[in-house]
Order: sequence, then C-alpha cells, then structure tokens
Amino acid sequence: MRPLALLLLTVSLFVSLPAPAAAQSGDEPAVGELIAPAFRAERHFEAGRRFLESLPAGTVVTLDRADGAQLALDFDGEAFHTQLEPSRFEPAEKRIVTPLGYRLEMVQETGRSFYFLRITAPNGTWTELRNRRGQEAIASESDGIRWIHRGRTLALRVGDGTRIDFTEEHRRIDVLTMLGERFRVMIANGVIEQLKDSPAPPTIPDIRALYLSGNGDDWRMPAHEDHVVFAWGWYPYPLKMKRLIKEVGAKPRRHDLDYYFNGVERVQEPIESGACLIARRFGLVGGDRVTITLPDADPHMVFVLPGPLEPDYSVPFELPREQGLFPLRTIDR
Repeated sequence: MRPLALLLLTVSLFVSLPAPAAAQSGDEPAVGELIAPAFRAERHFEAGRRFLESLPAGTVVTLDRADGAQLALDFDGEAFHTQLEPSRFEPAEKRIVTPLGYRLEMVQETGRSFYFLRITAPNGTWTELRNRRGQEAIASESDGIRWIHRGRTLALRVGDGTRIDFTEEHRRIDVLTMLGERFRVMIANGVIEQLKDSPAPPTIPDIRALYLSGNGDDWRMPAHEDHVVFAWGWYPYPLKMKRLIKEVGAKPRRHDLDYYFNGVERVQEPIESGACLIARRFGLVGGDRVTITLPDADPHMVFVLPGPLEPDYSVPFELPREQGLFPLRTIDR
C-alpha cells in the first residue's frame, strides 16, 4: 500500500472512532471521573471560566498566602474591588509595616555601629540582608538558607506589591508601596524617613527584581515576567471579570494553567477550577489558598496544589556551608 493511501486510511479510521460518552450525550462528566490526558487542561479551564462568568454579585473571594498575608475581594457582578490599608510607620522602632503586614525594619548589628534590613512576613518567617563592601548583599533566611546578590543595586518585591530598592552601592534603601507611599532608609544609621507620596504605584516590571514566594522566606527571579507586577497590575482600579479571564487565558499564563491542570486527573467541582484561575491572576502558588463565599452559602476553600502555577523562575546564588559559591540553580519544570 502506498504511503498516501495508508495515511488516508489512518485518518478515516480516526474520524470514525466513537466520541466519549459524555461528548455524545452532551452531558458533563461526573465529579471524580477520570479525564483523558489530552482533554484535562481544556476541560478544567472551561469549567473554571464558566463558573467565574456565572459568579453572582455579593460574592467575596479571600486570598491567603502561605506567608500569612490575606486579601479580601468583593465582587459586584462585574468586577472585583478591594482597598489596601495604609502602611504603618514606626520611626522610633525603625520599622515600616506594609499594607498586608510585611515588616521592614532596620536592626543594629550586635556589637557594631551599622544596621541591616530584616524583612518579616506576616507568619513570622524572615530574611536578613547585609551589605558587603557596597558591591554585594548577603541574605540569611529563617530556614537556614543563605544567598548572595552581586551588584551595586538590588530590587525586591514582597507579596503586597511593595518594592524595596537598594541604591547608591547599598548605602540607601527606597521603599514604594502599591498605595504610592514612599520611604527612604539610610543603612549607615538605620534612620527611616517618610517622603511625599508617589502619584503612581510601582507597576513597571523589572526582570532583575527578586520576589517573595512560598512560606515567606523564599526568593525568586522571574524568567519571563515580573510575577508580582502582574498580580497587582490592576490596582487601585476594579478588576473586571472579563479582563481576569482574558488575561489568564492568554500566553504565558494559560501555559502555566494548562501545565497545572494536566496534573489534575479527575473532574473537580467548577468552583475549584474557577479558584485556580483566580489564583493565577493574583500570583498565588502552591500552598496558598483561595476561599470563595457565595451569597447565602458557606465558604468554599481551595488549596493551590504544589506545581507549575508559578511561572518559570531561578533562585539567587546560594552560599554553601563552607567555601565558594554554588552555580546559579535554575528550577526547570
């Protein structure tokens, strides 16, 4: 048989194969039913999209990060609304508490005259950053990990979008929150000064910025997008549901969702698929939670599974226990 004839025969046999039972009847598969791998991502995404499109006014969505930060969103039938609380400035303690409760404080080195920055997540995990020769930042995390960042500047992002910039060869720290609040910190003496508010929040992506993830002391370098900027790029305006669905349905976010959904082998409740779309839009990752409370209904909590909901990233140079440096450790999916 000629190759062309064989190809036509194969195509005709494939076309004549019966469709799955659910597709023939038009019925949706039952929750818990196994989904063929080729259809998982599309089925989960479409179920989530339809659920979100039918979300009634009065619904409240609560986002809980594994680091203890929490954000409540009110849905009016068309868009999500929220309002961040102003930062708390405590100059006597040399401390700033950002809108979602991340503590930035200058701590005097024991037996020394200079200070270092300690960033503490709402759940109590922390990262300490020390300047070395104006060229490097040495970070120590509460879980025992230590890493180094080489360069005269360093940009950090915490979970509520606040940007922290080490400038002037690590002699000064500039802080800018999503409310436009500005602070200047002098590392030499730990003094913090509140400046005039900025007219715009820090929503310009920076591929060099490290963002805080995981349980509050894990830092990431985004490979393709500024993860936190995307998560907060809509604030302070309402986030329309149509925009949310459109943005998570476009590359590269749809790729992340497809990869995540491919690992969910069985049909789940539509509210769970919808929660995953919400999680991707607001920059949540494995271990975080989305709670959806419909009007006159009990809250429904969905845990984000460990997996590739977070975009591609790498981690800083990690300091080994004794000498030298490990090479840049890239986490591939």
